[in-house]
Amino acid sequence: MLLSSQELMNNAELFAEDVERLHQLPPEALMELRAYISQILSGQVRDDPACIWLDRETSRCRYYEHRPMICRDFQIGSEECLAWRSQYNIK
Repeated sequence: MLLSSQELMNNAELFAEDVERLHQLPPEALMELRAYISQILSGQVRDDPACIWLDRETSRCRYYEHRPMICRDFQIGSEECLAWRSQYNIK
């Protein structure tokens, strides 16, 4: 189980914010997200484990204004951010 019932209740407001942002996604982003979720549910593993919306040429998020809460809490340039970028070879 990813989250306990209590954790879900504690994070319900955060999830609601993410749902609102999902409703505002451009159609192409929504199609990419649906394809990504289908891959995960079918057990497929992506060759590139980085975020599906990462633009490898610019190293920036293609849908930054719609990013989920986890990305909003993850400060650019923080120790965690730099470690993640290093792990996935993102400049």
